[in-house]
Amino acid sequence: MSSLKSITSNHMNCSWEISYFPQPNFSENEVIDLVSKTFNKVKEFEDYFTVFKDSPFNNINKNAGVSPVKVNALTIELIKESISYYEKTNNFFNICFQGPIGANNPSEIIINEEDSTIYLPKKEMKVSLGGIGKGYAVDMCFEFLKKEGMINFMVNGSGDLRVHSHKNSPRPWKIGITNPFNINNKIGFINIKSGSLATSGQYLKKNHIKTTSLDTPLAVTVRCDKTTESDVLATYLSSLNTSEAMTKMEDLKVSGFIIDRLGKIHRSTHSFKEI
Repeated sequence: MSSLKSITSNHMNCSWEISYFPQPNFSENEVIDLVSKTFNKVKEFEDYFTVFKDSPFNNINKNAGVSPVKVNALTIELIKESISYYEKTNNFFNICFQGPIGANNPSEIIINEEDSTIYLPKKEMKVSLGGIGKGYAVDMCFEFLKKEGMINFMVNGSGDLRVHSHKNSPRPWKIGITNPFNINNKIGFINIKSGSLATSGQYLKKNHIKTTSLDTPLAVTVRCDKTTESDVLATYLSSLNTSEAMTKMEDLKVSGFIIDRLGKIHRSTHSFKEI
């Protein structure tokens, strides 16, 4: 392989990057055009699902307790998947927000697949796909580029990433892992040829999990096939204490590791290259 190239763009209030090695079936201009189309898809996704301004998705919230809202098939798919993660994470991952106790159970969302409608039965209910949207958008970009015929590329949505390697690729992707005690440095690297990585922790965002407990992970990195799942699970595991998170990681058969607040690294027993 020759030198790696990258194209960046800002979406969902963060930086996105698509990196790729020379494409045997495309000219450089054709690759640039494909990447531009990919970023346009992210913008379209963001405009449809944002809750920070008028959007087709936000109509669900505006009509809470009033009437069902006609939606596209993707909205139903994402809400159903979000509900499954609510159950999978012991009610931690919750797309309902701002509602009082009793109005924040996503299992109460009424999904009518025959009529393609979503209805929030209580006026106080509000929903947002912020916790699942970025991961899904990374997967969407990945699948689009793969379908178009690109090989040996990476889609990186501000740390939530997914890589593609052709079967004859001479080497895996080398992903740097940020040192949570000094974000300007790396603690090491992970080699992966496929799948996704996501990292969650207090050091990443001010509104992430906040705690002073020494038994709570400082950073959790998870590898799954899809970015949607790795993003959700990394955030969920960050909310548990270290021993609980490691047990859950094993139960879910997830590859990953935890950096605790004393700097110790805890690795899952599932296949994961050493850092």
